[in-house]
Amino acid sequence: MKELSASEIAIEQIEERRRRYIPERHHETYEEERQAVIDRARAVMPVELIDVESLGLSKRANYLFRERYIHTVLELITHSREDLLITRHCGKKTIDEIEHKLHEMGLQLAEKPYFT
Repeated sequence: MKELSASEIAIEQIEERRRRYIPERHHETYEEERQAVIDRARAVMPVELIDVESLGLSKRANYLFRERYIHTVLELITHSREDLLITRHCGKKTIDEIEHKLHEMGLQLAEKPYFT
């Protein structure tokens, strides 16, 4: 059996979480954009290894991550602003804070909502 790198293991874990928490009908339509986001993220830094709670964001942002089952920056950037805003107790200020932190890292949220 082939040994997997840390990034390949992280990606497999993300895909397993998506299969558990996201309806199948959305999985196939989102695959190309998801891969583009992953490729862009890998070009900047190994974001799949960065835990979102270690970014130093507010309690509301960390609550958002727990509610949406977002554990790594790679999982975060596959969501759009609209995806995150549908979370309970999440507002524009929280999303602006997240986007500002991602911008500092040279990343951004996905353009299209996951649930379309």
